[in-house]
Amino acid sequence: MGQMDKKLLIFGCGYSARFICEKLIPDGWKIFGTTRKKNDFAKLMKLKIEPVFWDDSATIASILSEGCSLLSCIAPKGSFDDGLTRLLQLIKVNATTVNWIGYMSSTGVYGDRSGGWVTEDSALDTTTTQGLARISAEKNWQILASEHQIPLFIFRIAGIYGPGRSVFDRIKAGTAQKVIKSGQYFNRIHVDDLAGAVSLSLLKPKLAGIYNISDNLPSSGADIIDEATKIIGISILPEVSFSDANLSTMARSFYMDSKRVSNKKLTESLQYSLKYSDYFSGLRAIKRTG
Repeated sequence: MGQMDKKLLIFGCGYSARFICEKLIPDGWKIFGTTRKKNDFAKLMKLKIEPVFWDDSATIASILSEGCSLLSCIAPKGSFDDGLTRLLQLIKVNATTVNWIGYMSSTGVYGDRSGGWVTEDSALDTTTTQGLARISAEKNWQILASEHQIPLFIFRIAGIYGPGRSVFDRIKAGTAQKVIKSGQYFNRIHVDDLAGAVSLSLLKPKLAGIYNISDNLPSSGADIIDEATKIIGISILPEVSFSDANLSTMARSFYMDSKRVSNKKLTESLQYSLKYSDYFSGLRAIKRTG
C-alpha cells in the first residue's frame, strides 16, 4: 500500500482501536477516529488520532471521499448498525472512495458447541439477541462490499484482554469470581495481537474474508484466574459453582456457550504470527508492563 493510501477512518474509536492506531501511526498512517463524546477529543489527540464527532457527517464524508480504509468497531443494536447505516448514506450520494473495509464481529456468532471446535466455515448457531444481531450485521456488510467491490475483512474476535482490561483488574477490584462450570471453554485474544492482525490485513486486501481472531489455548475462566493469582503471588480464589455465582445477565449468558475457536486461517492464510499465543504469555506481559 502506497503512502497516499495510508489513511484509516475508525468508526467507534475505543479500547481496541487505540491499540491498532499505536501499530499503524509509526508506519506513516493517518488515523481518524469517531467518538460520540467531545470530552474524548483530547485523549484521541494525545494518541495522534484525529478525532471526529460522530454527528459531524460533513467531516466524515470529506475523509471518505479522498480514498480511505474504514474499520467499523460499532456493535449493532438489534437490527440497526450505526456504522453500516452511515456508510450507506454516504455511498448513496457518491460521497465515498473506500478501498478497504474491516468489521469487528465476535466469535459469539457460533453459539454453543459443547466444547467442540469451530472454524470460519462453521454454522452460525447463536441464539442470543446480540449474536443474532452480529450475524445480520455481517451479512449486510458483505452485501455492501460485494455490490461496491470493496475488500472486506470480518474479524470474529474472541474475548479481548490487555492492559487495563484483564483479570488482574477484576482481582484488584474484588469482583473476580472463579466460576466452575463443567466442560466450559473460552478463547481469548490479547489486544496487541488483535491490533497486529488488523494492521496486517490492511496490507493484504487480496486475502479479504472472515477470520477468527483468537489465541491457541481455549480454556476455562477458572484457569485464567488461577494463573493470575499465581503470577501476583496471592492465594487462589475459592471456587464458585455456576449456579451459585453472582453474575449479571450478560455474564451469565456468556457462560451458556462453550466452544474452542480455531485460528488456523489467521496464522496460515493471513500468516499472522501471534505475539501472545496463550494466556500464560499474555498475562505475564500485562504484569510486566503494569
